[in-house]
Amino acid sequence: FEKGALLGIAYGATSGGLSTLIGTVPNGIFAGVFAQTFPEAEGVTFAKWMAFAFPIALLMGMSAWAVLSIAYMRNLKIQLDKDIIKDDLAALGPVTRDEKYLFAVIVIMLLLFVARPEGISPFVGECENPNPNLTASDEYACDDINGIWTSFIDDGTMSCLAALILFFVPSSHRPGEMILTSKSFSKIRFDMLLLFGAGFAIANAFTASGLSLVLGEQFGKLQESMSDFGFVFAITFIVCYFTEMTSNTATSSILIPILLSVAVDTETNPYLLGLPVTIASSLAFMLPIATPPNTVVYATDKVSFWDMIKAGFWLNNIGVIIVSCMVFVTGNVFTDLNTFPDFAQP
Repeated sequence: FEKGALLGIAYGATSGGLSTLIGTVPNGIFAGVFAQTFPEAEGVTFAKWMAFAFPIALLMGMSAWAVLSIAYMRNLKIQLDKDIIKDDLAALGPVTRDEKYLFAVIVIMLLLFVARPEGISPFVGECENPNPNLTASDEYACDDINGIWTSFIDDGTMSCLAALILFFVPSSHRPGEMILTSKSFSKIRFDMLLLFGAGFAIANAFTASGLSLVLGEQFGKLQESMSDFGFVFAITFIVCYFTEMTSNTATSSILIPILLSVAVDTETNPYLLGLPVTIASSLAFMLPIATPPNTVVYATDKVSFWDMIKAGFWLNNIGVIIVSCMVFVTGNVFTDLNTFPDFAQP
């Protein structure tokens, strides 16, 4: 039971992170690289990503429960001591005011993520209008006069606003200080920001150097001999096992720009190649080095290397099947995956 519970925590964290843009790093990298590669596209919004990825995360969570139940819970009768759980809960103490404020700010931020595309962005921006005699104060009026609307607000704005609020909320733990202070900047993972930037630089380099054309020709030959499902399945399978040996951040930073460039050169819908490689970058359940949750659980010394492989191998393969199928089901929330969109035209 102990091994199953610990692995359940790791696999649950990995599966749950798939469902939102801020849940795991590859999701954010995909949104950023996609926006940079296709500036005329509507973009990957928080709400649309949840509509696409939440069913996948739910299926992966259920699969993890099934695999771990079969591996570690068969013919096992458990009697949990409720007093121990109550004592541990009491040791945490009451919920502090800082924690309540932080929870409220997170909820507000999530609501802004969902409301922004339709309720905020269309009203904060400017209209590039070919006719100077006509004006438009919002995106809808801009569309009526055949103008091009540029919004000043994106998901990054919502994130910064949420963080900014915490700089003005007094802390109950540190009287005289706010919940966030200037000292908080020293804890920012600038190495992660540089890794994000590297992904965007790679995306530009592939196009500028002409490497995307070379890769596009090679992938095009491979794609001609396979169906769309077969091609997506092959990509998902390769990336799933490749990311076991590297961090999901590095994997997505390298492969997402490549496959988006390939999609353009082979006139394939960019979402059809970008979505599976993004999700597959986080489908790493076998090795301790694959994801931070795996590393944390392995460091407890309660789970052996082979315990992780035994359950993770089956979950990896189940994940490949789920992702390959669900891309064609929920991926259509972004666009019709059977068409080559105008925003991707060279």
